Amino acid sequence: MTQTNWFRSRTPASLGSAIKELREAAGETQAQFARAIGSSRATVSRLERGESVTSDVLFHALARVRHEFAVIPRGSRLRVEAADAPN
Repeated sequence: MTQTNWFRSRTPASLGSAIKELREAAGETQAQFARAIGSSRATVSRLERGESVTSDVLFHALARVRHEFAVIPRGSRLRVEAADAPN
């Protein structure tokens, strides 16, 4: 079974850091990543530093690193398991 990283991000900076980690693990430069999501290298840099970017850029970046965005109420319990995990 493949280990999948999941991230709990409560700030733009932690979300940007997670995207950077996944981009680097995929072996892509900021410029390559930017081209793949239809953006600029400068915008990817801002995203990874936790600065403001459009929601469009954020969702395209998350899709590129094969992750999803979920909004979960604080205090809730969340169980994350791989799709191929036995029941």
